[in-house]
Amino acid sequence: LQLQLYGHDIGALARALRVADPGSGATHLDYTLREYPVSAPASERSWLEPSFVIDFDQPAVASLHDELRQSGDGPYSRAQLVQFVARVVDESPGRGWDVASRVATRRDGDCTEHAVLLTALARRSGIPARVVMGLAIVPANGSYASYGHAWTELHVGGRWVVADAALAGLVAPVGYLPLGVLEQEGPGFFVSAAAFMQHWVQRVVVVEAADRRPAA
Repeated sequence: LQLQLYGHDIGALARALRVADPGSGATHLDYTLREYPVSAPASERSWLEPSFVIDFDQPAVASLHDELRQSGDGPYSRAQLVQFVARVVDESPGRGWDVASRVATRRDGDCTEHAVLLTALARRSGIPARVVMGLAIVPANGSYASYGHAWTELHVGGRWVVADAALAGLVAPVGYLPLGVLEQEGPGFFVSAAAFMQHWVQRVVVVEAADRRPAA
């Protein structure tokens, strides 16, 4: 996809996507979305440890992981983890950010809850996993729709791949534009999540590659 990305701080957006800053006078950032652009976290870590947000060591998550084990033999594939979380978590828009044990107890939430729980179950299964925030771009009525989104990245086969339980039911292909990894998983995690607003995208225009005409 050929994209034009509009935001209040184009320079911050360019840095988040690790591309050249178009300059102070730019009104948008031209960006080509080809294969999935993996985010670069600020620090290296195992992405296997429990934390305040990804508290897979709590009984509620452990119990849900037992349900996962009963549904099939491990090691679990990305598809198995995604489908399991998509099945057990009911869609409930506007939940905010619940920690994994609360999601495992309530079993409802929006994209953030799906991502947090999927990350927790993956780590408990021994798969490095992390929560990513950014944009989802999907075909809609002959055009495209884009919106802020959160999903999980799993480290399998030597690379980070998308695992998205919230959009598991979509037939249309989803374009993912990650703007950053949730690095801070402690009690102050929401401050870290809010920091992404400095390079958030306010408007996306998808440009057709053949003739460069706006598709949305």
